[in-house]
Amino acid sequence: LARPVVGEEAASDLRGGGVAEVTFPGQPMHHGLRRLMRHHEESIRREPDKSAHFAGLADACMMLWCFGYVPRDEVLPTMQNAAEQAVRIDGDSAAARTALGLVKLSQWDWSGAERELQLAVELEPDRAASRQWYALMLAAMGQGRRAG
Repeated sequence: LARPVVGEEAASDLRGGGVAEVTFPGQPMHHGLRRLMRHHEESIRREPDKSAHFAGLADACMMLWCFGYVPRDEVLPTMQNAAEQAVRIDGDSAAARTALGLVKLSQWDWSGAERELQLAVELEPDRAASRQWYALMLAAMGQGRRAG
């Protein structure tokens, strides 16, 4: 089995539940994302009270869809369930709120997405992933200047 190549910063993102750039030598990116999904599913089985594991699973599902590896309808139920559980466990988690914002975005619920992503940025202003998704959503709505 190939071992993942993960930079030190990316490794800390993985432990925190986020999507890091994970590659497996000689394998396409979607293999790494699927392994990342399995990693979070295993982590959920071990620690079902950790919001970060659920947020990480939702993020991995979203990346598989965004990069065109799977249809939205294939991953949306898992993504939505994981994001909602992440928020139930820790409603003050920026990662959980970002994951739920991305679910809302994938459902074309612009106001719900904006609410969740804005809250994620307020909860943790230095979290790059939350700021990035919020800015992209604002740009898609023609409000890029608000992204600051």
